[in-house]
Amino acid sequence: MLQGMLKILEQARMEAVAMRSPVSAKFIKAFIDHGSYDATQNLMYISGQKLRQLVWEGREEKKQKNCLNAMCNARVTEGKKRHVGSAVIDRNFPKRRWDKVSDVVFIG
Repeated sequence: MLQGMLKILEQARMEAVAMRSPVSAKFIKAFIDHGSYDATQNLMYISGQKLRQLVWEGREEKKQKNCLNAMCNARVTEGKKRHVGSAVIDRNFPKRRWDKVSDVVFIG
């Protein structure tokens, strides 16, 4: 199942690149390169701090957390304009969440 998850992640990353969404591509690439796989729930997970450092490097911590929160909570509905990156993440990974207590981000 890990290979299947990595294939989905890579396809989503390529879609983000094609739609010119570099932040979404970095977000997905971080899971490919540094994420761990939980076979029981078919989810990838990564430390929130590591993810913020990889995707939003150079920004202050509060802004990094705001960006991560927006990425994890973005929901795309028909007829509303959304950033293309949010659409790629939402379409491919509806079961994503950020556990703020343990600072772990899950994607699946």
